[in-house]
Amino acid sequence: MPAEPEILLPVTDPQVLAELDALAARHRGASGLGMQVLAYIGGSAENLMAKLPPPVRDGLEGATARALETAMDAAGRSRGVLADQKDWMNRALTTAMGAAGGFGGLPGALAELP
Repeated sequence: MPAEPEILLPVTDPQVLAELDALAARHRGASGLGMQVLAYIGGSAENLMAKLPPPVRDGLEGATARALETAMDAAGRSRGVLADQKDWMNRALTTAMGAAGGFGGLPGALAELP
């Protein structure tokens, strides 16, 4: 039986409201050319996935889910082993890994499947 949803009280703290407003403004401002290109590419990838035979699509989705679960598990276990890094280091590593993954694209992702 699913747990009952928790009903939260409205946020009234001015500092929290200001932070939420800043995040909302940042989100609205993130619709530049780069985000439009990424949205287009993402839509194209979804269209390609829809054209795959159901067993292939299911296999890709299952492999993706397992990879994400493995990554989250590894990240959770590393929290107690590795010290927190500076924000700029996290940003640089994330950017480099995203660029490397994007460079390989779909052929690179397909090559990694079992």
